[in-house]
Parts: sequence; C-alpha cells; structure tokens
Amino acid sequence: MQITYTQDFRIAIVNEFGEMLKAFDQCEENRAYAFFLSCLTPAERAAEDQRIAQMEIDLAIDAENAANRRLSSDHYSSW
Repeated sequence: MQITYTQDFRIAIVNEFGEMLKAFDQCEENRAYAFFLSCLTPAERAAEDQRIAQMEIDLAIDAENAANRRLSSDHYSSW
C-alpha cells in the first residue's frame, strides 16, 4: 500500500499490485491520508505510526541543529 501521484497530479492510493484504490485532488491531502490509514492492517498501521514518530523526532533534531548553527553564526558574526 502506498501513496503516489497520478499523471494529472492527483493523490492516489495504490495497493501492492499497483492498482489504484482511490484518487483525491491535491487539496484533499488529509482525506487521502485518512483513507490510506484505513486500508492498512493493524501491523502496517503500527509501522506507519512508528515511521511518523521517527520523522517527527528527526525534524525536531534538525530544527535544534539549525538553531544551534544560527546561534553559533550570530556569535562569530558579532566579533
């Protein structure tokens, strides 16, 4: 199961055989993801939840690193 884009730039939910289950306009991104989640087995859903949690941790680390680089740059630029 995966989320992809169609040739006309719509969001598509595709099964493991490459068959499109449903397509959404790009403005319906939240509905597309909710539909995607509803198609997952409990084990797949747990893996997706874990993937999202790790992504949130990675983003937080990236933001902290960027803030530290900015502070370091500000320190040296004031000399």
